[in-house]
Amino acid sequence: MKTKQASSRDAIVNVRNQDYEYFHLTFRTRAVRGIRKVHALFPFYLIVRVDLRKNDPRVLHSTKGIKGIVGRVDEDSIRYFKSCTEKTDPGVYRYSDPAHDYPKFEPGQRVVGLRGLFDDKYGTYRGLAGNSAARVRVLFSILGREAEFELPSYDLASAA
Repeated sequence: MKTKQASSRDAIVNVRNQDYEYFHLTFRTRAVRGIRKVHALFPFYLIVRVDLRKNDPRVLHSTKGIKGIVGRVDEDSIRYFKSCTEKTDPGVYRYSDPAHDYPKFEPGQRVVGLRGLFDDKYGTYRGLAGNSAARVRVLFSILGREAEFELPSYDLASAA
């Protein structure tokens, strides 16, 4: 289904109220100034399962927030999307994108810098710097001395 541009939330609520099974994909963006936003993976589209034996699809045309019915999505595609997402609300699935999720390391794990001052330098992950996963503490050996630095977690990768 194609939703009206400013009415995607209305469409989700109204389709849910009509007892249709729906599927809406979202993802979280990389943090900017400590704020991570949730966006639709396919903006202004909502996948709705219509059982022609129980439901009349013409009802969806007059549903608030719905612009029109676009086409069909096969069950294999829906199973694939469900396999790489996690359910957050009824019908709403969040796509987990490694490019936008914070890297996860264990204390004591060997890491390598990806850019900046620590590009191609190996260190030992020490933990989070504060209460956010955006910045981490890493122990680097520089000029024969060990020093702990704080840097963005996106600037690191596992050395394994």
